[in-house]
Amino acid sequence: STRNDDYHFHGARAIERAELVLISARRRAMPLAMARTLRKHVEVGKPVAGLRTASHAFALRGADLNRLRADGFVDWPQFDSEVLGGNYSGHYPAGSSTTVRVANGAADHPVLKGIAFANWRSVASLYKSGPLKPTARLLLTGEIPGQKPEPLAWVNTAGPGNARVFYTSLGHPDDFRNQSFRRLLANGISWALARAER
Repeated sequence: STRNDDYHFHGARAIERAELVLISARRRAMPLAMARTLRKHVEVGKPVAGLRTASHAFALRGADLNRLRADGFVDWPQFDSEVLGGNYSGHYPAGSSTTVRVANGAADHPVLKGIAFANWRSVASLYKSGPLKPTARLLLTGEIPGQKPEPLAWVNTAGPGNARVFYTSLGHPDDFRNQSFRRLLANGISWALARAER
């Protein structure tokens, strides 16, 4: 059976004061109060950054949802489409490294500034994330042999307050050893926090 403490988020109350919320959780329910605070964060236009499993952060699978809901927990399976602007539907098997490429027309986007793309590969399994929502702007694609390219990083605006959102399906532990990934993450967070033109 599912234990409620598996769904406890340390520091969840900090969302009320946060300038930006960074999400990297995977298939978790949230206490109702946290879910309301996170939704409000987005609705008022405050930024979000998502890493890898954020695309299915609050999409439970195989858990005892009825019991969790009775205990005051909620899921948010539409978080990917409503906030991140993606369409996660699983991933390709591990084994083939992913080649990272700049999407057509995205080279001048501030999130990609100062990043070296030559020979950038990731050992992470490639996520199936497309098609993106019309509000999203594709920045990077990922390619593995024999498959069509998939969205790998993008920016989006979400909710009535047009919250600025950065997401990448990169974020495997090995990705953090790559300077290009670390720069992408820093740039994406900086972009989301900025108030300038998209």
